[in-house]
Parts: sequence; structure tokens; C-alpha cells
Amino acid sequence: MHQHTLIEKLFALNISPQLVCMMGSFLSDRQIYAKVNGISSALPRVHASVPQGVVLSPTLLNVMTNGLQLDNYHVIKYADDVTVVKSA
Repeated sequence: MHQHTLIEKLFALNISPQLVCMMGSFLSDRQIYAKVNGISSALPRVHASVPQGVVLSPTLLNVMTNGLQLDNYHVIKYADDVTVVKSA
């Protein structure tokens, strides 16, 4: 999920600028890492997506995918998951 597009969509929904700025701050400058057998990976910055396991993330996904329409496809959304099925 492209974060700048999400911020634009939130503004388009007339969400208060202060709240949109808070969400932008929440999404920006994040780092991720993995730890396997006590060994940690590097800490790359994340420029897309939303944090997993956060209550707000499914709502942000719904904002991002709201109005998603694809010709000859059926879009199925549930919580934080989207499935696209080709129509016959």
C-alpha cells in the first residue's frame, strides 16, 4: 500500500488534517526486522504497507481499497485481506 496515496485518500474523505498528519506520522519512518535463532536481520526502512497487528490497519486498508473496481473481476474484501477473482 503506497502511503502517499493513502494520505491523499484520507484528505479526500474530509478527515481532519490533524488526524491525517497523525496517521502519516504513524506510517512514516518505520523499520522492520526478523529474528531467527537469535540472529537479527538488518533494519530496512518500510515505504509501503501498514503495520501488521495494529487495530487501525484494517481500516486503512479499507480506505485504500474503497471503490476498487476491475473489469471482469470480482473483488472480495474481509478485514485486512483482499481477494480478486476473475469472472467467467
